[in-house]
Amino acid sequence: MRNIILLLSILLLPSCIADTDQLTFQNETDHWQVEYHVDIKGEDSESTRLFLKYVGEGEAPENINYRIDSVTGSNGGNNTLLKNGLLDISLGSCSGCSITREDEEIEITIEWNNDSETFMLNNNS
Repeated sequence: MRNIILLLSILLLPSCIADTDQLTFQNETDHWQVEYHVDIKGEDSESTRLFLKYVGEGEAPENINYRIDSVTGSNGGNNTLLKNGLLDISLGSCSGCSITREDEEIEITIEWNNDSETFMLNNNS
């Protein structure tokens, strides 16, 4: 019984300590499946992660350019290498910054092999 209480305490403790909200914005087109994850830590701190997957026909591109635009700022990469059509990258974190809101409009532009797509990511949290 004591072991069960100890195990439950260990499992529940991180949720009591960490005041973190997680948001996931996503969308899928004929060419790309995109997830943009935001971990909000308090009132003015967050970290972001981007997951891209090529789902189009034919061989996946080796490199892409991407840009994410939102009210809180912009982020992107040029000539970013994909591995087997996938990109899973931390976009960094900030402290003392504006944080992403649930109703945020997030736009992503992806350029590859002389092609380009711009579309909105929707909050699915």
